[in-house]
Amino acid sequence: MNFSDMKIGKRLVSVVSVIIVILCCVITYEIVEMNVLGAMQDDGAKRTDDAISTMQVDMRIDELAMFVADTIISRNLADFEQKLPKFKEIMAKDTETILTLVDTPEEKKQAELFKSEYYELITFIDKDVHAVLKTEDRAEILKANDEIDKKADETMVTLEKIVDSLMSETKAADVEFDNVRKRAMMISIILSILAVLLAIVFTRMLTSSITKPLDEAVVVANRLADGDLTVKAESKSKDETGMLMLAMASMVQKFKEIVSEVQSAAENVAGGGQELSATAQQMSQGATEQAA
Repeated sequence: MNFSDMKIGKRLVSVVSVIIVILCCVITYEIVEMNVLGAMQDDGAKRTDDAISTMQVDMRIDELAMFVADTIISRNLADFEQKLPKFKEIMAKDTETILTLVDTPEEKKQAELFKSEYYELITFIDKDVHAVLKTEDRAEILKANDEIDKKADETMVTLEKIVDSLMSETKAADVEFDNVRKRAMMISIILSILAVLLAIVFTRMLTSSITKPLDEAVVVANRLADGDLTVKAESKSKDETGMLMLAMASMVQKFKEIVSEVQSAAENVAGGGQELSATAQQMSQGATEQAA
């Protein structure tokens, strides 16, 4: 079925429906992209939080090394034995934290290395440093202190690699976020322009399909009002305007038939008048002859 053959109501509904569908597509796409951007933003925020948590673990390792150094300087063995279990608990929690926040193969590898290095550091402090502090051998104590610094630095270097990996992922996520945002804006603009253009095209089609036949009907009606029965009312569609033109064409035909009948009746009346006039003349002539 042609667009012009549809009823005006159906055409209106069709045009409005098309525009609504396009707008719904645009809105749906924007909602989906916003959800994607939101998920990316949440993931980036999580990566940042993970990096902060890793740096906090790094600070606690440095705090542990400083605690051991202070103990070596002060020779406070009782304080050392009292606080070391707490550092062991912290080590267990920090190790679990690092293992849960990594997800890439390289990060998992570094996390396992950190776990072994951290455990080795705590074990060295618990056994070797503890034993050296009891002997009070200055040379052995200094050697143990140097070994602690070395192991702590190795552990913190591994953590820094994890932090670098997390920050690198965060930067990559930021770049991807910007790309997705720009793409979403561009596509949304294109779809919006397309929706506006289609709305304009369909609106003009709808307006033209209604106003043009109505203008033709007005012309036919005006010519009929002027008494022009030669006008032709042609229907090019099957909608209400086409039905109107068909009705006007039928009306024109009826007018022609009525005028033709009136003309025929007038001619008959004129013929009857002429016959009556001739009869009257004959009667007048007969009367004259009778009078003579």
